[in-house]
Amino acid sequence: MPLRVKHVNWQHHCHEVKTLREKVFVIEWRIPQNIEFDRSDDSAYHVVVESDDKQAVATGRLTPEGELGRIAVRREWRKREVYDTLVSALLDIARSQKIESICVQCDIDAVPRYQELGFTPVGPAYMDAAFHGAKWHARYSSASLPTLNLCTDLCV
Repeated sequence: MPLRVKHVNWQHHCHEVKTLREKVFVIEWRIPQNIEFDRSDDSAYHVVVESDDKQAVATGRLTPEGELGRIAVRREWRKREVYDTLVSALLDIARSQKIESICVQCDIDAVPRYQELGFTPVGPAYMDAAFHGAKWHARYSSASLPTLNLCTDLCV
């Protein structure tokens, strides 16, 4: 399953990112739209993962402050390779932007994976907009995703 990673600019590609996030968070998870989209989208680094037929299958963002989040993956594409590709691309952005401290708020089901990557818990689990979550933190140098052979495009 070849995947393609695009680094996208919110101002020019927000429709593509919004469509995917609305499908996952607003429709599937029933998170209110006014909570899903916020001011951080304007300044965040966004990534879209496409299938070999150029269908957007996943997206995520990294804020300049180091918050990794808004990770949305189409239901039929929720496989480890897709998540690893997406998180790896976001961590590569963190490295290139010299963001050393990264925090992720994730669904409680994703906790073991982030633990494998070197993230450690920050505070107790919580309920947020209809999902049971946890906040995790890592220094970039301790996050340990495998190196992936990707085709990466910067879209501005």
